[in-house]
Amino acid sequence: MMDMDPLDALVSAGLGAYQAGNYPKALAEFEKALQLAPEDQAVREAAAYSANKAEDWDSAASHWLEISKQNPRRVAPVNRYIAALLKARHFTEARAYCESGGFLQDPANRPRYYDLRLMISLSESKLVEAADLAAKGYALSPQDSTALAFASQFFDHGHYGEMRRWVARIKAPEQQKDAIKTLQARAFFAQKIWNKARRAWQAILETAPAPQADTARLFLARIAASTGRHEEAKKHFELILQKQPAHEEAISYFIRAELLNNNETGARRLIDRHWDALDPIRRLQLKARSFATSDPLAGAQVFLDALESQPENITLELAHIRFLLDLKNVTIAEERIRTLIDLRPAHFELNLLYLQCLQMQDAPVERQLEQAEATLALAPADASLLNTVGTLLARNNRRADAAEHYQAAIKIAPGDAVLWRNGTYHLATEDRLQDAADFAATAIKTLGTDSPEQLTNTAWILLAARQTKFALEHANAAIKLDPASASAHEMAANVHMDEGRYDLAWDHIQKIDALVFPRRPEKIAHLAAQCMAAFRAMSDEGAPIAPPVKGLFPEQLFHAMVKRAMPDISGQRRGIMHVSSSLAVGGAERQVAYAIQGLMRRPDSAEPCSLVVSSLNPQTGHDFFRPGIERAGVEIVDLERLRQSARIRRILADFPAHARTVRQLASLPREASRVAIPLFAHLLETRPRVVHLWQDAVNIAAGIAAVSAGVPKIVLCTRSTRPTKMFRFRRYLFEGYQALRNYSGTVLMVNNSANGAHDYEAWLGLPAGSIHPFYNGYDFAAIRANATPTDRQSIRRQCGIPKSAAVIGGVMRFTSEKRPDLWVQTLMASIARAPDTHGLLVGEGPMQGMLMQMVKAAGLEGRIHFAGRQTPIEPWMRAMDILFLSSATEGLPNVLIEAQALGLPVASMNVGGAPEAIRAGETGLILEEAAPDILAQHIGALLQDSARMAAMSAAAVRFVEGRFSLETMVAALETLYETA
Repeated sequence: MMDMDPLDALVSAGLGAYQAGNYPKALAEFEKALQLAPEDQAVREAAAYSANKAEDWDSAASHWLEISKQNPRRVAPVNRYIAALLKARHFTEARAYCESGGFLQDPANRPRYYDLRLMISLSESKLVEAADLAAKGYALSPQDSTALAFASQFFDHGHYGEMRRWVARIKAPEQQKDAIKTLQARAFFAQKIWNKARRAWQAILETAPAPQADTARLFLARIAASTGRHEEAKKHFELILQKQPAHEEAISYFIRAELLNNNETGARRLIDRHWDALDPIRRLQLKARSFATSDPLAGAQVFLDALESQPENITLELAHIRFLLDLKNVTIAEERIRTLIDLRPAHFELNLLYLQCLQMQDAPVERQLEQAEATLALAPADASLLNTVGTLLARNNRRADAAEHYQAAIKIAPGDAVLWRNGTYHLATEDRLQDAADFAATAIKTLGTDSPEQLTNTAWILLAARQTKFALEHANAAIKLDPASASAHEMAANVHMDEGRYDLAWDHIQKIDALVFPRRPEKIAHLAAQCMAAFRAMSDEGAPIAPPVKGLFPEQLFHAMVKRAMPDISGQRRGIMHVSSSLAVGGAERQVAYAIQGLMRRPDSAEPCSLVVSSLNPQTGHDFFRPGIERAGVEIVDLERLRQSARIRRILADFPAHARTVRQLASLPREASRVAIPLFAHLLETRPRVVHLWQDAVNIAAGIAAVSAGVPKIVLCTRSTRPTKMFRFRRYLFEGYQALRNYSGTVLMVNNSANGAHDYEAWLGLPAGSIHPFYNGYDFAAIRANATPTDRQSIRRQCGIPKSAAVIGGVMRFTSEKRPDLWVQTLMASIARAPDTHGLLVGEGPMQGMLMQMVKAAGLEGRIHFAGRQTPIEPWMRAMDILFLSSATEGLPNVLIEAQALGLPVASMNVGGAPEAIRAGETGLILEEAAPDILAQHIGALLQDSARMAAMSAAAVRFVEGRFSLETMVAALETLYETA
């Protein structure tokens, strides 16, 4: 027997590997064969198809390009070449190919050029550009086939409004009716409009010839399976198998049905019977799941056995990792990923799975962000990853950075509505409402408002900008264009619920139900549950279920619950319970920690002190002040953990009389109910005498829980200013406060400054004196311990500031309300008046680039120093001679008090609580609004008066220790708790 020809041997090996599902090996064998026969087109196509199956998109693109060069008139190789480039996210290369001249520039091939360019633009989420390209392509070839092709492309990328617009351009719809009906039926299915999809496919099944009828039956099977009609799905799939015994989807359905019925043996019997009909990866997935039902390790072993014979099969490895993640076996999945990433650091799917792994592990946000950014670097135009990075920046308390990120992201993927919406939202949460409105306006121009989908997307964006009226107008316009648009009705329902009009939202939910029956999407089910819970909460016990309550909700519920609540004045209660949202780095959280530690130091303390927080999650930094509180001997109750335990259910079971109250609390918006329900249970069990609440949202959610639990004395600690800033804003806070003040027990409202108290009084319409000033307390010993005598000279040396120079300092976030531009302009004027003056600005923020450009343009880069964000801050204050606060608005500025504690004179604009933090003329300057040169004149005059500076330094220390010491704060607390 003669030896096989080397080329034939390689091709045979490649074919064997392909049939076995080992596509990387098949690709390798075919590429070896091409080295012997580079012109063999059959081998080249085998390599290209193997690369596609192996998802090796770079290799696939290379092979399809070579095939297209051999026969440039063939459409399929060019399409597959561009598709491979897009899969590999080589958008620039794909565009360059289309523009490179050659046959695509031939007038006869221009329709094909526009078809490919449209595919590229849609893959990049550049919808406006795509619409323009389609219009140009159609103008060149105004045929129904062109319009239908463009409609199909827009459908493939989920732009159903654009799809319908192109269908409407078809001049002879009767001639294209079958294709149009199929496309519309596909669109109903893709949007999960089940009733319409079912009717459309049923009509095709009854009237279309065999191929289209077979497709219709498949979609009817899918619809039945998706909506829980499994007997109907089974019948359709059985009919499909009668005509096509090797139909993979039908076979897979019956295997999965056996798995759902826990019939592992039956599932494996079907897998073995149809082994050859199943895709190699899919059959391994199904077989692994059949074992994993009873033995997860045995399921994983199925993949390990296959990998032993195909160690280079990255597609198989990825399937194995996804299988492990589905089983929640994250540790082993991570080990496999890390091993593979070491070998393939630039593999996009591996990096994406690693990010998923970190998210499932709830890894520190910084680590998730690092991996998300690394993955994004491999696919810079990936809209989903762009959004993930922005979300993680916000979770990392970098809201301003998130806003800037989204502004950059929409330049990369301008057609992605989610990026526009989130960018608008984060601008709004930074209180850049005009910027958010402008961003939303640009989004509307970019995305368009011609179709129901576009109008629905722009409605979401307008809602994110807090332009509720316009959001509802866009949603209603979408519904007018397409009354069957479930997403538009969902949008309208959300707007109405955001406004507290659950009755109006309910109308839209009912319309959605009529469209998607019998299965509500999860989001709609949640909205419906909220509406019905609201009705039950406001109805009398035993009342029949009816449409939700009219009027604002939960505002009405707050008043109803407070009206029915009765304080427990039996005298058997004991203890002071503090409640905070978290123990993250923040002014309110720090005061919580200081207050509890101060109370625990009392030598005569006979009453227990406890702390409850909504979240202590270390991954999000919510436990920053935890160690100090625990060292003080205080146990911290984490409501997030309590929600996840059985304890809350056990407690509530012990108090059956409060079941209705629990249902009422459950009907509150999710952010409120997540606090109110577990706290209510904890209050029933612990029965404290006083509950002290520390932030606006906590004041309302926990306050309602406290009055419902009969707590006789409640202290509501308000913030520096009323909650109008977007990240603090909740529509229902106003009525929540009004309701709590009507409690028949004792409710005291306090604020950390007289200015803040007046601001809340004006907002709530309360008489002057209704809210009591309660100054923050500071651990001055700890503040001073953070700095050493050598810090002044070492930091000056580091920044290049002479020992003898006068240094005007600033510590702030570089945002508009802090006016860092005024600070810089004042420093410029100060340097002009006294050339030996230097500026030292500590902080960061979105205005940093503009500030640094101002300094550079003035030639003062060596005189005004940007130190960035610094922790601890005290050493940097030691390097200053005076601290200047340029804010337009303030509460009680912590930075002024901390600076004075270090003996540093201060200067501040006359805003908010600043005058209460300074003894004007004795410890610092209170400056009225003026031009920068006037401000520089006042600050410069003080700097030049060394005797006055020395007197202010000593007076500053005495002043803050007298007004803001921990001892003073604790004494004030004890008075509050006695008189609360």
